Amino acid sequence: MEPQNRVEAALKAWQERESRIEKLIPGTIKNNKPFLKEKLAFLNNLQVRYAGSMSFDERLMIRVIQSERQELRRTLYPNKVLRFLRNLLSPIRQLQQVRQQERATVNNTEQLTAKLISAGFGEANNQMAQQISQGKETFSIPVSYYPRENERVDFNLNFKRNEQGLYDFTDYKATLKNGSKEIRSHSFKPSQDFVLTQHETANFLSGRPVLNQEVNVPWSNERWLQLDLTDKDADGNHRVRVIKSDDAFNWNTVIKSAGITEAHLGMDVDTASRLLKQGDLVKITITKEGAKQNYTIEANPFQRSVNAYDDQNRRIAVDQVIRTKAAPTKVVALHPQKKEEKVIKKGKGLSH
Repeated sequence: MEPQNRVEAALKAWQERESRIEKLIPGTIKNNKPFLKEKLAFLNNLQVRYAGSMSFDERLMIRVIQSERQELRRTLYPNKVLRFLRNLLSPIRQLQQVRQQERATVNNTEQLTAKLISAGFGEANNQMAQQISQGKETFSIPVSYYPRENERVDFNLNFKRNEQGLYDFTDYKATLKNGSKEIRSHSFKPSQDFVLTQHETANFLSGRPVLNQEVNVPWSNERWLQLDLTDKDADGNHRVRVIKSDDAFNWNTVIKSAGITEAHLGMDVDTASRLLKQGDLVKITITKEGAKQNYTIEANPFQRSVNAYDDQNRRIAVDQVIRTKAAPTKVVALHPQKKEEKVIKKGKGLSH
């Protein structure tokens, strides 16, 4: 792919800005000195940034706009002596602008790098730096994560250049796939009040709850996050259910109270608790009448319990999983029962 001409892209963006202003306030741009000063500063900035470009097309564009810069100077500074003095000082101002631009670019890259690392995408930093060096207005970086066999999460990290010529990490989209089948997608903004790791995102998109610490708060504020698969917002994202975590509530106790032991887990309870908190399914093995049966459990913070599933992914009661003997067959009465009239009483609804 041919590298983008950054000077051309910047000029097009400026022309679009001019068109918007002209539509709002017709006839005021041509002789508006404050606007013309801004335009001259913009063109001078292009000169500073790209006069030494390795691209012939970019250097050519810089030479082409030189005549427009000179015309703007004549319009803004008709006094020849004043214009001459300004031209003498121009190299000093340009050198200052170059240094300011270099510092701003370095700071911008460092801030973006920190954001990527915070969001769990540190491996994308080199690609980001390469895209920024090409000066594109917008760009996306694909990242893939494989949480389990036949399961993949595709991330698209989106960046956009702002009016200051610097870049913002605007958002990223995560898509969970099982083989070639797309399961679910969700868009995230780096500025939101929670950040998930790639592994947690996979579990989150699977619909399982994930324990997460709220960012940008001076104290630890953990809460559970889970997609509401029954409701979507205006942007097509599933809404997020949030429940605050009780610090006094111990998930080790939940596991043990369900009758699940380390022998069932094949690991210590602390490890199992940590896996449940990050949204993992935890495998347990139960021996029933001499035969081993495999099940999985997941956290259910809304009921302060765990959900259990059999090898067909059917949800079953935990006590039924732990029961080591076959349940006695329930005897159903064969005697006919009298029909009873159902009476529905109207009452006040429950508020939650």
